Amino acid sequence: MYSMKEIKKAVRKDRDLRSSLVKTTEKDTILFDITGDGKADIAILDVTGDGNADTIAVDTIGEGYYDTVFVDTDGNDIPDTILCGNLQQGIINEAIHGPEVEEVITEIANTVISAVMEAAFTEVAAETVAAAVSAELEEAAKAADKAYRARLKEAKKAERVERKADATEAMKQRLNERKTKIEATLKRGKRQ
Repeated sequence: MYSMKEIKKAVRKDRDLRSSLVKTTEKDTILFDITGDGKADIAILDVTGDGNADTIAVDTIGEGYYDTVFVDTDGNDIPDTILCGNLQQGIINEAIHGPEVEEVITEIANTVISAVMEAAFTEVAAETVAAAVSAELEEAAKAADKAYRARLKEAKKAERVERKADATEAMKQRLNERKTKIEATLKRGKRQ
């Protein structure tokens, strides 16, 4: 199985699991409320105190007590014993033990882990795509802003050139008017 730290870290990353977490002061216990009734339906435990999850207790029938427990009795971090009954009262209706149990539990764990890893991969892929799209949008926004500023600068430059041309044209017109007046005055002066 996994260390309690690894499980807690994975739970913190998963929004759905994090929302179903039941707070506990026990560092060797992780509790989940899957049904939403406020009571823990699944408990992941480190019974041996070695930092690894070695026991999983599940309330499969919703009666408010753990009726199925998966226990690692040989210390290899893979549960090899399944206990069924009202375990809160100490009643065991069925006990299954042996390497076959380990094989089935390992297969189930691998299926669950594969699903979690696929979901994590999908989440990472989605985050990567989102980051790439965000970066592209940011670059496009920067390029659009740069183009806008360049167009604005060109428009201002064209406006200045046009004003200068208008001022030059107005000056030429005034000079022509003065020239015409001077020529008219000179013509009048020659006649007199």
